[in-house]
Amino acid sequence: MKNNELNIDCIVADAGHLKSAIAGIETFLLYRVSGTDVSSEDIDQLTGLIKSIRCLSSKHRDELESFSVREVKK
Repeated sequence: MKNNELNIDCIVADAGHLKSAIAGIETFLLYRVSGTDVSSEDIDQLTGLIKSIRCLSSKHRDELESFSVREVKK
């Protein structure tokens, strides 16, 4: 976040990005990995998607914790 300034709008936006990313994985699975013809490239791409979501969710968790602590101190 810019200037380490946390606000609820940014946190909600991150939650929306996570929701969209998970929908992207569902779509990827439906169209690329639902059959029997799955390539190693498909698996690599899926792994990349999952690792990206893991990073975003960790960032989101950290921001929520920081926001929560800051709000309690007010």
